[in-house]
Amino acid sequence: MEWSTITSRQAGIITRQQLLKHGYHEHRIDTMLRTGRLARTRWLGVYAAAGLPTSGEASQWAAVLACRGVLSHLSAATWWGIDVPADGNIHIIASTRRQGRTPHGIRIHRVPLEQGAVTERLRMPLTTRSETVLGCLGLLPLADAGILLDRALQQRWLTIDAIERRITEAPRPGNTQLRRLHKAVKTGARSEAERLMIRVLRGASIAGWTANAPVVINGRTFVVDFCFPAQRLAVEIDGFAYHSGVAEFRRDRQRQNILVSAGWTVLRFTWWDLLERPETVAMQVLHALSASTNVR
Repeated sequence: MEWSTITSRQAGIITRQQLLKHGYHEHRIDTMLRTGRLARTRWLGVYAAAGLPTSGEASQWAAVLACRGVLSHLSAATWWGIDVPADGNIHIIASTRRQGRTPHGIRIHRVPLEQGAVTERLRMPLTTRSETVLGCLGLLPLADAGILLDRALQQRWLTIDAIERRITEAPRPGNTQLRRLHKAVKTGARSEAERLMIRVLRGASIAGWTANAPVVINGRTFVVDFCFPAQRLAVEIDGFAYHSGVAEFRRDRQRQNILVSAGWTVLRFTWWDLLERPETVAMQVLHALSASTNVR
């Protein structure tokens, strides 16, 4: 096979081992380097076809080939079209250690990887979508991981059973956060969110509320997560979107509209609001209480 065919499949990247495998002798490779047909990269034994512009894909190919690994975590997520915050690193899972220092901007994860957890996209070896999501969930900041998990469950990129299997395996990086996420999406997550809200309210010395309180409007009774009856303020806690079907979503919005039409103020917070920015939640509740008191 011509070396140009190989580089065209790998974003312009080729290794010395690949060249040798396809019949290119050492002296010929050295001549190609000396005459500028190939250019050295920052990886020993990894070359780029001369004249091609440097690209992120080429850098990923060079790292994967040099480490003899697969693209993973945040890097693999982009190949799957999954929107996650970038951290400026190329993430690779590799089972063998390379000699020498790993270049800046490369993060190598040495974790066990089942054969079924690896696939290819456009010839790039990378983790499967499910494995990629699991890796990202353990790596991202908790709030970002929660957003990704919600979407992954909605889109069926991942199942709760897959998370359970991962956290019951041998200890590995990211499992602590996965256990926290798993707890949040299991049955009873709403109760956990309500406990968090109670801590927020008590921590800010906010009184005058009742949890799971019935509110009667025009003969209809609605149960509000947190109710401040004197100020007609209702605070609702939203769980993970995948728990809510279309019918439940519509009922929640209809109930909110009825409450607002009857002169109530409705605040909605998510589990992640309570976990990641409790001070902001408390300030918004205090502001709503103050505004309601001034009006009355």
